Amino acid sequence: MQQKYGILFFVLLFVPAFVQAQFQFGVRSDNFAGLMSANLNPALTAFSPYRWDIQVAGVAHFTENNFGYLADVSVPELLKSADDFDFGPNLRKENLTSEGIVLDFYEDGRERYLYSTSTISYPSVSYALRENHRLGLILQSRAVIGFDNVSENFSYYTFNTRASYDTFPVPPAFGGITSWTEMGLHYSYKRELKSGVLAVGLTAKYLTGHEAGYFYTDKRFRMARLPQNGLTGTPVDLNFAYTHTLFSDSSTPTPFSNGRGLGFDLGLAWKIDGGAEGYVWKLGISLLDMGSIRFDRAAFRHEIKLDAPGTLNGNSYRFYDQLSESQAVIDTFTTQLMGSPNASLIENAFTQGLPSRLSLQADRRISSKIYLGAILVQPLRLVKTAISGGSLLMVAPRYESRLISVSVPLSVYQWDKTHLGISLRLGPLYLGSDNLLSFSKQPKLSGADFFAGLRLSPWLYGRDKGLLSGSIRGNSACPKF
Repeated sequence: MQQKYGILFFVLLFVPAFVQAQFQFGVRSDNFAGLMSANLNPALTAFSPYRWDIQVAGVAHFTENNFGYLADVSVPELLKSADDFDFGPNLRKENLTSEGIVLDFYEDGRERYLYSTSTISYPSVSYALRENHRLGLILQSRAVIGFDNVSENFSYYTFNTRASYDTFPVPPAFGGITSWTEMGLHYSYKRELKSGVLAVGLTAKYLTGHEAGYFYTDKRFRMARLPQNGLTGTPVDLNFAYTHTLFSDSSTPTPFSNGRGLGFDLGLAWKIDGGAEGYVWKLGISLLDMGSIRFDRAAFRHEIKLDAPGTLNGNSYRFYDQLSESQAVIDTFTTQLMGSPNASLIENAFTQGLPSRLSLQADRRISSKIYLGAILVQPLRLVKTAISGGSLLMVAPRYESRLISVSVPLSVYQWDKTHLGISLRLGPLYLGSDNLLSFSKQPKLSGADFFAGLRLSPWLYGRDKGLLSGSIRGNSACPKF
């Protein structure tokens, strides 16, 4: 059964329900990114040299974690053999080797995290009303999974080799999953200053929530393993919530909407003038995914407060064999701790926060077509029920012209994993990966990243047709004002 759990875990990671990479910084920081740059900083669209811009479609996915990994495999090999797994702990125990894909676990003494985000982009459009004002409409569906601050004591090998009755500390932890569709009304405005151009931008979003779930603990407590797969712990305050349709199998129709909410992205950007050659620096700051969704259909919110140590019998969960039995697992869990399945139920609704982030961007013009960009992202967990993403530092040199752009981003995720990527824009097409090495065989494959899409803009037109008046002649990458 442990093997089934492990396989299910990685299927959820690498084959998500929706197929936004982490940031697609290489293409979004491009001076020709148009409406795509709104997801990085809503103010950046004000600098677009095009009068209009259409995002036709796009798909992207990002995953990274330090719970476990797939040994000696690449993403293409994984997709070909997703049902051919061997369980690393069993192979180690029996001193065996495997020719298939091996699922194994880290044992490095670190706190554990997992983050996965996926986006499908639908037709979206922006248009410059005048040179200083731009309106847009953005439509996309997203899915996010995030767990953070999980004690190293729950690492597979640490936990399963611990002696019975040996207590260990459990710090506050949190995690969640949610999927939603957002319709955003976008606006940006720019104003010329003596030192350059200042821009502000806002994307106000109406959110339709599909599935969600979260858990968090507020207090540190102690736990111990018991014989026969049992657990016991000191008084615990555990909060969790979920939509019941999250556990439906793929053949069962589920409601399109289990909740609704509001959100927004807000940004400020500044181009420092460099004279006839264009800007010297482009700097930005943005708040992304601020807001929440209220789930009030097929929704359950639980709170477990224990004044005395509670006990779980692990053998009671051996029946679990498929996702649709998850509700029975929850009922068993609450019954063992509080006496009945509904003893912990607070209400049939809950509010889940979005994965909010603070983002800082900088872009330096090296020459007429060579730039060096950088971004720093810090998650903001403003409410206890919010999903937390990881921190990100990325540096990306790029070459760009009106028809083509190439960027090579180097990133550090959670100050833990370093990735090298590539981003390409070829006329209306863009594609790339911020974790390029995941597409070649890796000793420990713990994540993946890819994105691709189609957008339309006046990229094939002549010097001025389709461009805003005042756009630079000859080097339209750097608009003049």
